[in-house]
Amino acid sequence: GLERWSEALANGRQALAITVELQKADPANIEPQGSMLLDEQLVCRAQAHTSGRVPPECAAAVARAQALVEKQKGHAAARLYVAYAYSNLGGALQDTGQYAASIKAFQQELEIAEAVNRTNPTDQRTRALLAEAHAGLGKAASMEGRWEGAFASYETAMAQVRGGAGR
Repeated sequence: GLERWSEALANGRQALAITVELQKADPANIEPQGSMLLDEQLVCRAQAHTSGRVPPECAAAVARAQALVEKQKGHAAARLYVAYAYSNLGGALQDTGQYAASIKAFQQELEIAEAVNRTNPTDQRTRALLAEAHAGLGKAASMEGRWEGAFASYETAMAQVRGGAGR
């Protein structure tokens, strides 16, 4: 229910504050930067649930993740932060009924996850992102009444969960 999203929002803000302090203590360390990005995205998602709208910070989280990729010279872990940002943006857009916009976010997530997967096909994080992106595309298609596309996306998501068959 909504009360759990309110609790998630409060906890997310607290986690974000802690991560910001960790980042200040060691600015060169990528881990707090990545955690901060994930904390921001989860706060974004909780805000979408509690307010019924996607706050501008959601898109800003994508830009911050992309800046981290530039700083880290395209490091795979940094690129996954961008995929996570698009995943959470897509989820927040879906949560507020903006299905066409969510499709664009999930397509971006999918492109990044596929690119990282080509360089490291055994990375479980990438397979999870591929499955999430396909599931998000499936939900958006079903909400728009495009059942054939929805089923195809869900089947591809399940293939990723089962071990990458059908990629």
